[in-house]
Amino acid sequence: MKKMIWLAGMSMIVSALLLTGCWDQHELEDFTYITTVGLDQGKNGKIQVTLQSASPQGATSQGGGGKGEGPTASETVTYLLEGPLTAKFFGNTTVSRRYSFEHTNVLIVGEALVRTHDILRFLSSALRDHSFRRDMLLIVTEGKAKEFIYRNQPLLEQTPYKFFEMIYPLWQTTGLWPNIRLHSFLRTLEGGQGLPITILSSYQDPQKIKIRDKGSNKQPSSSSFNSSALPVLADSNGNQDLSKSDNYLYGDQFRLKGGNPVELMGTAVFGKKYMIGKLGTVDTQLLLMIQGESEEIYRNFANPLKPKSKYGVALTLFQSGSPDIKMQWNGNHLKSIQEKVELNAKIVAIQSGDNFVTNTKNRLKLEKFVNYILSKQANALVKRFQTKYKGDPFHFEWKARHHFLYTGDWKTYDWGKAFCQADVKVDVHVKILTAGKQLENPRR
Repeated sequence: MKKMIWLAGMSMIVSALLLTGCWDQHELEDFTYITTVGLDQGKNGKIQVTLQSASPQGATSQGGGGKGEGPTASETVTYLLEGPLTAKFFGNTTVSRRYSFEHTNVLIVGEALVRTHDILRFLSSALRDHSFRRDMLLIVTEGKAKEFIYRNQPLLEQTPYKFFEMIYPLWQTTGLWPNIRLHSFLRTLEGGQGLPITILSSYQDPQKIKIRDKGSNKQPSSSSFNSSALPVLADSNGNQDLSKSDNYLYGDQFRLKGGNPVELMGTAVFGKKYMIGKLGTVDTQLLLMIQGESEEIYRNFANPLKPKSKYGVALTLFQSGSPDIKMQWNGNHLKSIQEKVELNAKIVAIQSGDNFVTNTKNRLKLEKFVNYILSKQANALVKRFQTKYKGDPFHFEWKARHHFLYTGDWKTYDWGKAFCQADVKVDVHVKILTAGKQLENPRR
């Protein structure tokens, strides 16, 4: 009997502990969820914080194969405060629902801010908040983040945050921006061995696009660009490549009219604290290729059979496997790094009309030419980081750390200096596998 009473008492106590969890509950309608955060340079040690939010009642249902329609309950407000966490609390002076970072997926930072200020100083308070996610996108924009957020008007998506959710994975098929999220950026920045990189963006001035479209003298800055022909430039050896004409930073170099005013294009390079440089689209593709992350990229090349022709060849390149990296050491002194990158290619366009498909000799010439161009450009990019940016964004340190037996030895090792002094060589090998559905060129 006593045992039964004891078991009944314990059951009541356990039940009381397990069932009393609703005292701090909140309804979804009590919150407005911040989807995008923008940071810009302010005054007197403060920054401009732009919060774009959406409430659950603005969500649309998509059931039965149809596209749901409903009210879009969103709001964008800019504050002048110490940081995003401060804005989260003081925002309720104008916003009727509690702010929450739990669904924030984009952090946009103005270039002027990260050029002169340590980004960690402004993020430190927000990073301590348990709801501030580290898997969000980190984007640096030319101009102000506030303007980028206000001008983001996607045409194919109902909400701005859906735009970022859909466009970010396209790096896999374009290579126009790096594969990076906030936690990867912070890991590299706090580790201190490699150079952090992140996505570069900009926004267009619709008025400038309108003026240029009317036929004024304001033309795309890439003067050799022609929509009906592939642009061609020659290097010092007489061999032609398109690295200069295709290495765009902003879409106003080729977009004439229409579309969303905002765009993702290029890479922002950081030092130990500040942003120190930018990479265009071709350099970003090369960076991903050296890292072994270029799943699919599109490139234009000149015609190796007709060096003076303005018509070239377009290829889609696919990474066929992880790069083969070999390092030579003398004790703890790094002597050299040799990397072999293997790519498979598909011929997309042959505007010159030459036979690079069934003619084996011509195809081998094209492969040799593409190998030369990509290897030369890749090594030039590596040399630029060794001499100008003084660091390694290529993840070579992931291989180098295995040389050290103890973690402490690696943490005290000056990898940046070792990388800059090492002899680094990248060899690119391209194999053309297919030419699409059409083997022969159209008859004239």
